Formats: sequence, structure tokens, C-alpha cells
Amino acid sequence: MAKRNNGRFSIDELNNVIDIWEKISEEYNGKLEILKTKVDARSPERQLMDKENKDWLYTYVFYKLVITIPHNGEDITITTSESRPPIFEFPVAKAPLQFSVSNEDYVDKILKLFGSDELQIGDKEFDKKYLLETDNKIKLSSFLDSKIRDWLSTISICYFDLNTPKSKNKLSIHCTINELSADSICESVDMFKYCINRLME
Repeated sequence: MAKRNNGRFSIDELNNVIDIWEKISEEYNGKLEILKTKVDARSPERQLMDKENKDWLYTYVFYKLVITIPHNGEDITITTSESRPPIFEFPVAKAPLQFSVSNEDYVDKILKLFGSDELQIGDKEFDKKYLLETDNKIKLSSFLDSKIRDWLSTISICYFDLNTPKSKNKLSIHCTINELSADSICESVDMFKYCINRLME
């Protein structure tokens, strides 16, 4: 099935994704906002010649979904779109630590070969797969219990951060999950809630 405008979904998949997120937001007493962005795919020269863009064949509409779910007196915000996988965010005013968990890339692996010092938590498979940075190794090791490590290993993450420059005063995870499966989404929502609760312990 062809993907819509080089996005992540076909038109049928996109409709299913919207329906699934709508049901999930209702199930968690949250709300769903659907945002549309028009994209002019014409060349810059063509855009200058025809500013009104009468040639609708080169205009695309991209959809972005913003889901808010109440939790512990605040809102979890989940943003997903046709072009980017979901980002889950939750405000954390007084973070007990700062951390970043990301996939190791080839540069990280090469640096390890040459003896680069890397933070590890004692789980061989997890340590091999992820690059960890923190200001408190003991608290991070305690926070990343087996339940969280197992979950992170089953999804594809870009980053999982707390109070870093890209996640200031927030817990956030940018990950790829199966958005055509309500069960997959619910598992990630529940696990993100679990992570929030672990931070508050």
C-alpha cells in the first residue's frame, strides 16, 4: 500500500491510526486534537510566480495528532504525525536526576573499542544496546528496573530523557511503536505512566 505524500502511513492506515488514538484518548479520559499543515511542494521559483498556489496538485496536507492524558495532576502529552513517530512528554518540576538514554550508534561503538569510558548499569544486553548519560548513576540504575529495561528493548527509541537540553523540566521519550495496534499504544502509555510513578517514588 502506497504511503501518503511520502509519510509513514497510507490513507487507510492514517484513518485507522486517527480512530485508534481517538479511542485511546477517550479510554484514558484524555483528549485528541487533530492539526493539519499545508505543505507547498512546488519549487521556490514556481512559488514566486504563483503565490496563491492555484496548482492544488502540489499541495499536501500533513496530519499531526496531539493527545493529552491526565496523570498525577498534570497531563501526559503525546505528539505523533505522518512524518514523525510519537513523542511522549510529562512535566517534572523537581527532577530527582538528569538522564539521557539513546541507541548506540557506530561512533559510540568505535569509541568503546578504543577504551572510551561508558556508563553501564550491569545488564549486559541493555548496556550493549544503549548509551546512558546521567548526573546520578545510582539513581538511574535504580530507576531503570527490569520492567522499564524490558519495555525499552521492545520498542525502538530515538531518545528517553529527563531534564536534558531537549527535555527541559520534562520526562520524554521519542519512540517508534506500532500505531496500528491499540494494544501496542496502550502498553506504551501504561509504561510511560509507570516511569512517571517511579520518578515520584
